[in-house]
Amino acid sequence: MIDPLAYAKMDPWPQSLIEAWEEYKFFVYLINPKKMAFLNYRSASDEEDFADTSDWRFKRVHLAIEWGKVALSATEARLHVLCTYQNAFEDTKAIDGHIEQANANLNSARDAVREAGVNYRRYWANMAREPPC
Repeated sequence: MIDPLAYAKMDPWPQSLIEAWEEYKFFVYLINPKKMAFLNYRSASDEEDFADTSDWRFKRVHLAIEWGKVALSATEARLHVLCTYQNAFEDTKAIDGHIEQANANLNSARDAVREAGVNYRRYWANMAREPPC
C-alpha cells in the first residue's frame, strides 16, 4: 500500500524528470510496432511454402529480440522514473497505474523472449535437417 501523505506532486517537473519521462515514452511507443513486425512476419511466413526454413526462423528470432529489447527498455525506463521521481505523480492511483504499465511492458518482453526461444530452437532443428549450402 502506498502512503498518499508521503507523496506530493512536483510542479513544475525538473528538466531531468522531463528527459526521463520522454525516454520511457520513446520506448513505450516502439513496443507495438516491433511486436506487430514480428506478428506480421510470422503470419505471412506461416502461409509460405518455405515458412519453416532456417532463414525464416532466424528472421523471426531477430524480430522477437528487437521487440523484447524495446519492451525491456520501456520497463527499465518506466521504473527509473518511478524510483527516482516518486513525486512526479498526481496521486497514488497514478503511481499504481504506472506500476501496472511497467508490468504490462515486462510481460511483453517475456512474450518476446518466449517467441525468440521457440524460434531459436526451431532454427537449429531446421539447420540439422536442411542440406548444407
